[in-house]
Amino acid sequence: KTMLSLHSSRAAAAGLVCAVVSSAALGADERVAQVVITANRSPRALADVVADVTVIDADAIARSAATSLPELLQRQAGVELSGNGGPGQPAALFLRGTNANHVVVLVDGVRINSATTGTNALEHLPLAQIERIEVLRGPASSLYGADAVGGVIQIFTRSGRGLQARLSVGSDSLRDGAVGLGGQFGSTSWSVHGGAQSVRAFSATNDANPFSFNDD
Repeated sequence: KTMLSLHSSRAAAAGLVCAVVSSAALGADERVAQVVITANRSPRALADVVADVTVIDADAIARSAATSLPELLQRQAGVELSGNGGPGQPAALFLRGTNANHVVVLVDGVRINSATTGTNALEHLPLAQIERIEVLRGPASSLYGADAVGGVIQIFTRSGRGLQARLSVGSDSLRDGAVGLGGQFGSTSWSVHGGAQSVRAFSATNDANPFSFNDD
């Protein structure tokens, strides 16, 4: 009986060690399998990329409890933002200390910029429609042009299947809701998303100036 108990304990310990090794190997495989596109403008395993790239996936976005894209990006290393008011007002992004016009922002591979401020209109991109964000720090002018001195931020929109919904509330009477639907027919995928946000934050205009004040 003593020998049988000793052998059973050894077997259990061996099984535990195997489980731990398997879990560690699985975690390593997941890290190697993660693919980024922004660093080389082509799919490349994150473990093989030399550039400084940060990936913000859908789970990280949900856990952040951020209410806007500028608020989410401001939490990343090397990123600074300067806002000119409450939600929806222009927000300039500075990456690695460079100017706001030295950062390229892509949405599904397409450049975006504001027609009025000349910088990137990050304040108008709803988080509910974002699936993944890749932040490339460092000069990438050879790949994206002279305006990528500070780096590149690429945003991938949601393309999941089925019904998706989100509802959140917050301070300043914040109400934020979104709903989306996606599917696939053969090799063609489609998705439709819509949302609305209402907030009673401070006004972006000066109430001491009667000629420009607008109480919204």
